[in-house]
Order: sequence, then C-alpha cells, then structure tokens
Amino acid sequence: LFHHLRTQADAVMVGAGTVREERYGRMTKNDDLREKRANEGLVPDALAVVKHVSRMGEVAIVSDGDTDYQPRKIANAGLAEAVGHQDVLIFTHKQESLHHVTERLPGCHYVMVDDKESVLADAEKVLGERLTTVWVKQGHYASDPKYYKKPDPDITLDRIGELCEYARDDFMGRARGDCE
Repeated sequence: LFHHLRTQADAVMVGAGTVREERYGRMTKNDDLREKRANEGLVPDALAVVKHVSRMGEVAIVSDGDTDYQPRKIANAGLAEAVGHQDVLIFTHKQESLHHVTERLPGCHYVMVDDKESVLADAEKVLGERLTTVWVKQGHYASDPKYYKKPDPDITLDRIGELCEYARDDFMGRARGDCE
C-alpha cells in the first residue's frame, strides 16, 4: 500500500511503529514519480490552489472528458474532497454547459481557470463581462497551438500554483462595480 502511495505523493504520513514493522526505508523525492504524477494530471500545487481560492468564493471543478475516468482522477488527487464532491461537475464539453454551471452555482462574476485557451475564449462568448479568464500554460494542451483562440485570456500563468499569488480583487477587474 505505501509503495503505491509513494507514487501519488512526495511524502506519506505514517506512524513510527508501522514504519518499523513494515521496514520502510527513508522517504526520498523521486523525479520520475513526480513526472508520472504530472503526466496523470496530478499537479503538485492543486490542493494549495483550491485552499487559497476557496477563501475568495465558492470553488467548483468543471471538467470535460470521460465521465468515468475524470471523476476518479479528480478524487484520487484529493480535489473532490477539497471542493466537496457535489461541486465536481463533469461534462462532455464544459464550455457548452456553462448554463448548467451558472444554475448550479449562481453568482454575479465567475473566474474560469483552464489550460485550453480555446475553452476560455468560448466561455467568454457566453458569460462576457461576468467572466475573468485565467489561462494556465501547464500541461500538454497549453503548448498545442490548435487550442489557442482569441480573445486573449485576462490572466496568463505558467503554473497553476501562481494562482496563490492573486487576491480576489485581481479577478474582479471588469465586474468590480457589479459584485459589491
């Protein structure tokens, strides 16, 4: 079990008695395992980001793709528990399902974070001034020009962890007067 957990995280907390009895060696950070986690979509800063942005408002994970695989991936990363399982929304094409998101999570302003610039552009067509778009240039979609699309996102980041450097007001630019 712990050998499997080591593939999922850089550190695993376990009692000293278990370590002695099971004869586990010293925990070491492994670049190959980090790369494997990244390839599986397990971004190291994701939980810290969820905790940070949760202080600003309600957080949901809106994902698209396989309706069996995506929820498992999100749960395995600890993100479903972090946002609340009811706030993990999976669609075939999320940018075409924004009306479901806004019904489920009513608000005067939304922030959408994605690694596909095209998804952000499509979402902005639907939500207009009610949306701040954040493009994270991390992952395989971010470097693929077929996913680039105008208009440019409001905020561009190299890593998801950079979101922890932003405050609520940084996301409210166009909607500042409407959401007080």
